[in-house]
This record gives sequence, C-alpha cells and structure tokens, in this order.
Amino acid sequence: PNGAFVRSRKGRAVWEVVFRGVAAHAGNNPQDGRSAILAAARFTLEVNQLQDYSGKGTSVNVGVIHGGTVCNTVPDLCKLTIDRRCCRDEDGQAIDDAIEALALRSCGNGIHVEAKRLSLSSAMPYSEKNRPLIELVNEAARLEGFEAQWADAGGGSDANRIAAAGTPVIDGAGPAGGGFHSANEYLLIPTIEPRVLSRLLTLL
Repeated sequence: PNGAFVRSRKGRAVWEVVFRGVAAHAGNNPQDGRSAILAAARFTLEVNQLQDYSGKGTSVNVGVIHGGTVCNTVPDLCKLTIDRRCCRDEDGQAIDDAIEALALRSCGNGIHVEAKRLSLSSAMPYSEKNRPLIELVNEAARLEGFEAQWADAGGGSDANRIAAAGTPVIDGAGPAGGGFHSANEYLLIPTIEPRVLSRLLTLL
C-alpha cells in the first residue's frame, strides 16, 4: 500500500499429500474402517509445526482439503494441498525433507500416504548483486520527487525465476494496493500509471 518496491521474495513449493484408508459403514461397522480424513487431520497439525514465522521466516499452509463422499461412510480417501514459503532455499529444502519424512512414517494400520511436490520456485534473496539496479531505481525516484521505499515480500512472481537465472532484478514496480487474496483486496488507482519506469529508462 505504501508503494514500496520489492527487493526480495520468498521461494515457494506446492505439495499434494494423498491419504488412502479403508471405507466402512459409519453405523454398522465403523470399527472396520480406517479414516483417511482423520489421518490427514493429524498430518495437518504436525506439518503446521514445521514453520517458523519469526525466526527463519518460513511458512507451511494446508490450504485445500478434499475428502470423503457421504457422512455415513468412514472415508477412504483424503487429499491435502500444501503451500510452503522460505526466504532461503536451504530452509525450504529442510521443510520439504520433513514433509516427505512425515508421509513415510506410519499413520496407522490400513492407512497409506503418498506425498508429491507439484511445483518449486526458488527464493529471490536480496544480494549485493542487485545493489546497482536498486540505486538506479532510487535515483529515478528522486528525479520523480520522492524517496523509494523497499520491501521483502512473501509472495512469488516471475522475478523469482529471473533471479534464479543469475540476473539482477527488482519487482513491485506496478500499481500499489493491499489485502491480497482476501475479500478486501484493493488497488490504488492513482498508482496505475508507471511511477518511475520511464524515468529509469533514461538513466540506463
């Protein structure tokens, strides 16, 4: 919302974890069933413990759960989709290893678990390699009459891939706004016009 440019972004991985149990009638013989939803719920609580907001800046979010068919059946299938974020790739890899380890651990007789990483985007760390580009943006902002502000963002973008290729990159040069991925998401209309990009081009 304050119009800050982005100098670093977190890396991201998306995981799908599938739990397969044993179906049974919920009234006649529930004891013969093995609930995939119950196993997934336990897994959700455990995988949530892998994050470290205030320390390493990592997060693990079970964002989607699909399981069961009807309420009078012990569910034999449940799927979780997990989003994990990291400032450093090594911290993300440690979480990925832990997710795999949790999936390999026994969830009880009759429960089978499969974990698969669906996608991976490397972190875009702040580095001195970006300093000349950042200084150019700072100068362009001053010529436009304001001081550039900088932020370290948790969301990913194509800039993550540009950074992974070894190319200096900054991001967040578009319109300002806030409340991302919520009912209160908004964009500040006066910031739609390029703020410094045209001025930046004159300095290159």
